Amino acid sequence: MKFKLSIFYLLLINYFLARQEIMDLNIDKERLIDQIKGLAEKGESKEAINKYLVLFNKTGQIFPELLYVIGLGATKNKSGLVKNYSLLAISQLGDNRAIPYIKTTLLDNSSTTKILSCRALGNIGDKNSVSLLYPLLEDKDKWVRIEAAKALLKLREYKIVGLLHEEFNKGDVRVKMEIAKSLVEIGDTTILPFLKEALKNDETKFEAAKCLFKLGDKNIISVLHQGLRDKNELQAMMAAKELAELGEKSIIPFLKEKLKSNKKFGPPLLKRIPLLKIEAIKALAKVGNEEVAPDLIEILKSKNKELVIISVVKIESAITLAILRNRSAIPFLFEEFKSELNHEAEKIVIGIAIWKISEEQNNMLKNQNNF
Repeated sequence: MKFKLSIFYLLLINYFLARQEIMDLNIDKERLIDQIKGLAEKGESKEAINKYLVLFNKTGQIFPELLYVIGLGATKNKSGLVKNYSLLAISQLGDNRAIPYIKTTLLDNSSTTKILSCRALGNIGDKNSVSLLYPLLEDKDKWVRIEAAKALLKLREYKIVGLLHEEFNKGDVRVKMEIAKSLVEIGDTTILPFLKEALKNDETKFEAAKCLFKLGDKNIISVLHQGLRDKNELQAMMAAKELAELGEKSIIPFLKEKLKSNKKFGPPLLKRIPLLKIEAIKALAKVGNEEVAPDLIEILKSKNKELVIISVVKIESAITLAILRNRSAIPFLFEEFKSELNHEAEKIVIGIAIWKISEEQNNMLKNQNNF
């Protein structure tokens, strides 16, 4: 009898010890989460990431929502590199919780930061952000003004069309084409003469062909398909890029082949960047499917740093995998997030990508349960 009681008391003690350990872990977990949120809110991204990894090591849980919180906070980072890459990821993957953060980045001294902020607001598509964009129409940088106007047009502020026409009329060919691509989306045919002229220019012919297709000239798509056979690889990629914008899935094999390319073009800075590979990754975000995920995951694991401290290829691969909602990519993305070889800016983008894929997965499960 005494032996049985001893076992009972031993089990009881073990139970209370285990329970206390769980309670201590939960208290520690909540404390770490609060610390991470506090560091993220101050823009101290590196410190927030380090604390996050402590949390992961203690709990074995990924906490995707916390990764997004760190990504949002990175818009307050003192480093322009970290700030701009967080905005790049938010622009393509973020939601309207980013708007209060973008409100601050719109006031940044950097034109690049303001341009990325405008694009983010346009892509997020929340009408409540309209008032944030109007002051940027007075910016001294023409590209900031144009991006602000394009974002407003996406938000259905059609009264902005007149201003876009003003910038169009006084701009060079590059400015005109960027504005034309926005005006086409609302069926503006006043730019037809320019587009027909742009077809004769090697630098703009494929963009012009896509615009004309959207305005109803369906036969013009043959220009883009012919462009895929151009001996100039950059020209062929430009044609593929526009076909991807139109959702032409027949170009997936072409793009997959270009993922193998490490050719570099242009001035010294660009010569470090495999442009064909990067453009192929971005195009696959428009037309890709599950079959391209293994290729993108292999690229993601590369140790090459084209820009010395960061890899644009890695960043674009993470974003594309998130856009394609590839759940199998999460373990590989998380390994890259943990890696000490990767820069803070890369980790911010990868973290946002993990959050996006996880969010899509959770939404699917909710919809299935509701059904």
